[in-house]
Amino acid sequence: MEEGESAHRPDTWAAIVDRIKLALPGLRPTPRRIAVHVLEDPQSVSFSSIQALARLMGVNEAAIVRFARGLGFSGFADFKRTLQEAIKRRLNPYGEVAMTEFASLADARQLQKLVGYELDNVRRTLHAMTPRAVARMVAVLGGAERIFIGGFGASRFIAGLYGFLLTSNFPKPVILLAGSVSDYVARLNLIGGRDVLVVASLPPYSREDSQISRFARRRGARILLFTDSPRCPVYPLSDESLMTSSTSLLYTNSYTGLIASFKVLMDMWLLGNQAESSAHMEVLTEVERQGYQELAGLD
Repeated sequence: MEEGESAHRPDTWAAIVDRIKLALPGLRPTPRRIAVHVLEDPQSVSFSSIQALARLMGVNEAAIVRFARGLGFSGFADFKRTLQEAIKRRLNPYGEVAMTEFASLADARQLQKLVGYELDNVRRTLHAMTPRAVARMVAVLGGAERIFIGGFGASRFIAGLYGFLLTSNFPKPVILLAGSVSDYVARLNLIGGRDVLVVASLPPYSREDSQISRFARRRGARILLFTDSPRCPVYPLSDESLMTSSTSLLYTNSYTGLIASFKVLMDMWLLGNQAESSAHMEVLTEVERQGYQELAGLD
């Protein structure tokens, strides 16, 4: 195939990012360095020569060509041209489908597109979850003395859901970190080297995510991250991370992948610890039963 021709190349920014995120867990150090640079600074890739990029990233030119071909492009020039066009479309605040165009579609077609994007987010997220990465995260959760959950902005509600699921299934303390500094600082100060911090973070990334993660790192706690990209400021601080797809046709992030990834992680832990989980659920069920009896007695 000649340079500039590619039958299976991704042709939008979202597709390029998805292809990189799917490949990221299995990449060796050199292609991983290139992948992270593309995600963090796509403009420099799209407007630089291959020689300049190689010097900037500390890799050889052949590695950049192999990386581009691994994504489905015929070579670096093909990748560069496509990336330039993808960035132009990305600068459009309405994304690939303009709001006016989307609004003009029939209701059934709007629903079909929206549902299709959410299903794709779940599919891409779960496809990127390798058994090895999930097993490591399950082991970290199982070995922790306490589990701290951090989430801010819209992600605080996902963190709250995580906290509820963990409290219902894990026989160990679960502590939620959310809100303002004054809301969580006292709880954060409890974190120690035998604990784990679980962080849910999607763009726009929160300063609080970075703050609690740096504090946890200084205390020696393990950090598990659920995010959409290595561009997340918490990514370099995390011990393990799961990349979730959050592509949306409109302005907001999609959270279906984020929720699905954690649900799968929870189920994997339950499958490996059925006796412990069942005993914990029996205790909670008994407490709930007693609560209902007390409420009935108030009538």
